[in-house]
Amino acid sequence: MEGSSEVGHVKLFNDRTMENHNSIIGTQLIVMTKSDLDELIHKAAYKTEDPSSDSNGAEEPAIPNEERFITREEASRLLHVDLSTLWRWNKTKVLCARKVGPRRVMYNYAEVLSLLNESK
Repeated sequence: MEGSSEVGHVKLFNDRTMENHNSIIGTQLIVMTKSDLDELIHKAAYKTEDPSSDSNGAEEPAIPNEERFITREEASRLLHVDLSTLWRWNKTKVLCARKVGPRRVMYNYAEVLSLLNESK
């Protein structure tokens, strides 16, 4: 699928594929079940149209905030803090990061929003 890459049951989308979903800009980690992944592959392979999909032609379902992950750069921009602050918050369990691969970390979007709302 153009603009995305898949690893197992995890899918990363870039800016172009997320434009139609009114979400934050950037790379996002999406966790999905095996059945959802199978359905997505089937739709892509056979180019079937779902009658319940939006009229704008968007294939991907809306991702709930609890399942949405953002990069540390996006989290630092949203929270208006430095990357070193995110590292310290991870160590002190204020905002926990999830490791993706050997060097990459992602933050749960709902947890970032919760921390942002607490600070206001």
